[in-house]
Amino acid sequence: MFVRKLKKRGAVGIGTLIVFIAMVLVAAVAAAVLINTSGYLQQKAQSTGKQTTQEVASGIQVMRIVGKADSATNPTYIQELAIYITPNAGSSGIDLTKTRITLSDGNKQAIFSYRVDNEARELYFLGEAAQNKVYFDVSDGTNTVIFNPANWTNAPTVKIDTNTITIIGANLTNFTVGGPYYILPDSTKNVTITFGTPATIYAYQSDVSDVFSNDAFNNLTLPTDFGIAVVQDSDGSVKENFPTLTSGDIVVLALRVGGTQTTSYKSGISSISDGTKSVSFTGPTVTLKWVGVFGNGFKTSTTVLGKVIPEFGAPGVIQFTTPSTYTQQIINLQ
Repeated sequence: MFVRKLKKRGAVGIGTLIVFIAMVLVAAVAAAVLINTSGYLQQKAQSTGKQTTQEVASGIQVMRIVGKADSATNPTYIQELAIYITPNAGSSGIDLTKTRITLSDGNKQAIFSYRVDNEARELYFLGEAAQNKVYFDVSDGTNTVIFNPANWTNAPTVKIDTNTITIIGANLTNFTVGGPYYILPDSTKNVTITFGTPATIYAYQSDVSDVFSNDAFNNLTLPTDFGIAVVQDSDGSVKENFPTLTSGDIVVLALRVGGTQTTSYKSGISSISDGTKSVSFTGPTVTLKWVGVFGNGFKTSTTVLGKVIPEFGAPGVIQFTTPSTYTQQIINLQ
């Protein structure tokens, strides 16, 4: 009888041990899951908190906006804007190539961006262009070379609409009479000329002596471009090809909102030859001519709204109403 009771007690003890071990294993698995989950949540919370802090702390502050009218004696339209900006306190670096400016005058809304070169816009006009004429001769004052792609290697690619054409004497006006030689396409046709190595052009000015007369404005090559003029940059972070706005920096964003702008620059060719004559030069002049996105510009009593929107962080606010009369050419707007 005593031995039987011991066996029963032993069996109960083994069962209890098995249950205990199972509970320990379950607790260990649960603890591992909780530890892993808490670690993941902690890292996620830190990452989210860092991103949130960056979004809240970062951003652009619009310090002031100055406009320039079309005339000093009889101003009618504001055609250029100089927008002074600086990063918010505690902001991380802001890439201005990924910053956008929105503007609206109630009738039209435009989006501006910083463009560092002449991609997709090279040679809408070659040399001089008037009355839809596109010229095809280059001279050093003595020799004139016609752009005949069959005779020289660094030749232009000419398209009228989508059709590629070869420029030869037979399809040039005035060819037998003497230059200048040109084609006169239908005014409804789009002429695109790609000639040689594109010149890199930056709408950028490192030292500003005249806010409205520098390369930030002069090198704008599309109506929706904005330029950058550096006012203050102690760490040298606002570079022409990678402008980054950091703490303490002040720059002017240059916009042409109205009127006509003509931009001229040189293409990257040093000489051309038609097989007989050669002409050396610093590059043919490329002239781009365009009208601002708001036509003539902002007339009197016009309410303008917009934002300077960085890649992340708070945007800068643009909000002003132009004066009821323009009494001077340079006008403080905001």
